[in-house]
Amino acid sequence: MMNITSSPLLNNIFALNQGGVLMIFLALCSILAIAIIIEKIFSLRSSAIFGKKELQEIENAIKENNLSTAIALTKQAKLPILQLAYVILIHSDMPEEIRKEQIENMGKKQIFALEKYLNTLQNISVVAPLLGLLGTILGMIHVFHDIVVAGSTNITILADGISLALISTAVGLIVAIPCLFFYHYFMRKIDKIALQLEDSSVILSHLITNNIAK
Repeated sequence: MMNITSSPLLNNIFALNQGGVLMIFLALCSILAIAIIIEKIFSLRSSAIFGKKELQEIENAIKENNLSTAIALTKQAKLPILQLAYVILIHSDMPEEIRKEQIENMGKKQIFALEKYLNTLQNISVVAPLLGLLGTILGMIHVFHDIVVAGSTNITILADGISLALISTAVGLIVAIPCLFFYHYFMRKIDKIALQLEDSSVILSHLITNNIAK
């Protein structure tokens, strides 16, 4: 008959429980990190940034010298590229320097919005290992204190206590490593999106300039 108390799952749960109070904070960090990662996976999708169909309609309206229609298509838009297009369109009759300044300001706002929560993800990747290390140090202090109080020199008891104390460090690293990976992954993706937004703004600006010149 299987001994329930020797179940690997129960042993792991017991070991995590022995990691100390800081394990609660590490668990909260992991939940927050997972939520941020999932949100960014969806918000940084190409379809959530670039509306190819809508952008094509705007370009067609500009080519047909119908700027009012193009502005109407972008005025209430939520996609970053369409919001950028709206700024380009409403400032199309302004001097080039002012137009460029407005486009740059909107571009910065878009990038700032795309980077939302990423600083939190980076902070978790830094704080989690420190929390784990703190938990290990506190655990080892507790272990050595118990050994001194008990007056025992049993190496098995010492090794068991240290292994439990190291659990919080391991969990801290388990939380931190994926956070660091996804932080850099999302930042590289945002850099790529920024370049695409810049290219699209240049194309729209040229279309508008050529249209006005006609």
